[in-house]
Amino acid sequence: MTALVLAATAAHAGAWTQPKGEGYAKLDTRVLAGSQGFDAAGEVRSTGRFVDLSLTAYGEVGLTDDLTATYTGTPIGRASYEGAAGPYLGPNAIGLRQSLWSEHLQVAVEARVGWAEPFSDVDLAARAASSATPEGWSYVPAVGNHFVDLELQLGRGLGRFWFSGSIGGRSNTNEAMSSAVIGFAQAGVVVREALVFDLHLPFYLPTEPVTSVNIAGVGHTAYVGAGFGASWWALDRLGLHLGAEGAPYAASNAAALSLTLGIEVRS
Repeated sequence: MTALVLAATAAHAGAWTQPKGEGYAKLDTRVLAGSQGFDAAGEVRSTGRFVDLSLTAYGEVGLTDDLTATYTGTPIGRASYEGAAGPYLGPNAIGLRQSLWSEHLQVAVEARVGWAEPFSDVDLAARAASSATPEGWSYVPAVGNHFVDLELQLGRGLGRFWFSGSIGGRSNTNEAMSSAVIGFAQAGVVVREALVFDLHLPFYLPTEPVTSVNIAGVGHTAYVGAGFGASWWALDRLGLHLGAEGAPYAASNAAALSLTLGIEVRS
């Protein structure tokens, strides 16, 4: 999963709000490594070797029983491509989730504002000058942008199982990036109170065609992901989280499995 999509649709049980004064946070180390990328038409082609190591975060806190503040972001990362490397700052977003209905079916609306700094907006593929890079392709780990998201979220709990999803839109200020349709679908189960498993399908679909390729997957891109997550709550308020996600379809993106490992905290 790209950092861009992480800011749009972090995998979580959306539509539910936190009780007033309570919260939840997740901090992950994410690794994306490979030597293939999606071109502008969604076909996979070989590239030079790339590795992206980043810190990703997600948090919620209940302002009232029906209003929750959220944060999603990639505070810092380090990318390398064929030996050329550098740090970067990923996108971050803060938002508010308002519950609209909570009888059996959870219904909520969430609005977010986000930003991405062009720190280290260097084309590592050009710096590496590798013959393994397809002509015209780049690897730029950071693209400056500001964006606004608006989502409608639904959720339903059935005993130990839950299902949730969202659909919405994003408006970008970067002139090279069109608006996009964003969202996710998720299903999860709680096993013996301490183990939680989920399957999630995030998507980011731009309203205008993708015509250029940035292997890092930021900027003007398309993405439909499929992932798995598992949490082990070893303590009542502290858990260990791991996940994996790939892309059945993407354009201008990395064709590699994203792996995450981190901790979860609830209050």
